[in-house]
This record gives sequence, C-alpha cells and structure tokens, in this order.
Amino acid sequence: MRDIFKDKALQKEFERKGYVQMPLLDVKEISALFDVFQQNEKEYNQPFHTSHFSNEEGYKRVVNESIIRIVFPKLDGILNNCIPIFGNLMVKQAMHDYFMPLHADWAYVNEDEYRSIAVWIPLVNTDETNGCLGVIEGTHKISNKIRGAQIHQTGYIHDKEWVKRYGKLLPTKAGYAIIYDHALMHYSPANKTSAPRPALNLSVVPAGAAIIHYCIPEGGNEIEVYRVDNSDFYLSYNKGERPKTKSMIRTMPADTVKWVDEKMETFDPGRKKNFLARIFG
Repeated sequence: MRDIFKDKALQKEFERKGYVQMPLLDVKEISALFDVFQQNEKEYNQPFHTSHFSNEEGYKRVVNESIIRIVFPKLDGILNNCIPIFGNLMVKQAMHDYFMPLHADWAYVNEDEYRSIAVWIPLVNTDETNGCLGVIEGTHKISNKIRGAQIHQTGYIHDKEWVKRYGKLLPTKAGYAIIYDHALMHYSPANKTSAPRPALNLSVVPAGAAIIHYCIPEGGNEIEVYRVDNSDFYLSYNKGERPKTKSMIRTMPADTVKWVDEKMETFDPGRKKNFLARIFG
C-alpha cells in the first residue's frame, strides 16, 4: 500500500494512530478562509453545518475552490503524490448542546489498496469548550471499508461508552491541521461558547487511485457503488438522493456492511504498548 506521507516517521505515526497533527496555515491564509466563512453566514441555519450537505451548488463550489487553492499547496512537501477531491466548511453554532456523534467518514477509495485522508483545520482556536475534534486512536484498523451516505457503521448503542473509555480530545490552534485516515472514528463535543466554531475539511486521495462513492439512496434497499470522475460529483450531490450521474458500477446487499460493534467489544488500543512495557519495562 502506498505511503501517504513523504516523511517516514510521520507515516509510521499515521499508521499507528490513524492521524497526525502539524502547523499548516499562516495568519494571512487563515484570514482568507475566515472571510469565506463570514461571507456565507446565511447558510449556517443548523446547530452543525457542513457545506458538503448543502443543496446550494454555487456556495459549495466557492468553498471547495477556496479551500483547495489555499490549503492544498501547503501540503505539497508533506504528502506523497496525492490529489484533492473536495473541500468543505464545518461550522458548530454557538451556545448549543449538539454533540457530533462518533463516526468514520465516507470511504473514497478501495481501502484494500489505498488510504484516503481528511485534512481538518479549525479557523479559530479549539478545545473541549467549543467543539475540538476527538478521536479513538487505532480505529482506522477496524472500521468497515464500505462507508457512505445512509450506510450505518454502528448500532448507535455503545458509542458514548466508547468515547468515554477510549476517546481522546485534540485541542487545536487555528491553522493547525489534524490529518486523519477517513476510516478513523472521531467525534466532537458541543460548542458551549458564545462564538461559532468554523473549521474546514479537505478530502485527499492518492493520485491514480480510482475514486468511488458508496450510498443507499432514499427509498433504496441496496448499497450503490459509483465511479467518481472529478469534484463536480460532490458539488452536485445532495445527501440522501441518488447521485446525478450514470456512473454506477454495481450494487450490493445492504447487509454487506456489518456494524463495527463486535470489533469494538475486543478493541484495545493500548494492548501492544502494554505488552512491550511488560517485556522491556
């Protein structure tokens, strides 16, 4: 499987934890992206807003082009022959109890052959009071490899227990990046402060990898698999609907995807570390 990072130490950390953190944007770049956030405030009419799920294609296009233009060049010396597929804004409204549930992002490539990543960057300083990102390290190794719209990954019964037992909050400064495997299970606490928490997310895949989309459209009872030719697929896609394209590759039974609950029952992110500590401690 091709490395995501040019630096071997970063790659090793990424493979072990499912994410890495680093400073990425400067003050001018943060300001430019914050302007994009402010110019589109009329769009943010939910406790949690992501431009990815907006039905306004023009708005999604402006956000996507701004993020790719500003963020992706900063990754050139870090990533190993990768391309961006789309960028979106993620806004947590102020003074709201909305907790982003534990989940893994959609799959964008065949994860038996490649890994794809999200580059998550807050445009303000974040911590547990305003909705910083939280992760369960190592879960990228056990998540289902078929993930997409309306395809449930868990039974949503033990999620809060898993967060309490294994979750790790990652307070992050504005402009710093958390680059994580799309299969990594993550979440974020409520924004209890008096100001919105804007962040961006840029999805990136290895160059040459076939980009795919899994979904169960509203009213459907099978998983549909689509070929994605370019970013326009995501800009014209409305969550829940059947994609506006004739690029469907195949279908598969909905029960092809098994909930991750059983794997989480035996999940132990510290097993190897504790084993080595007993030997060499």
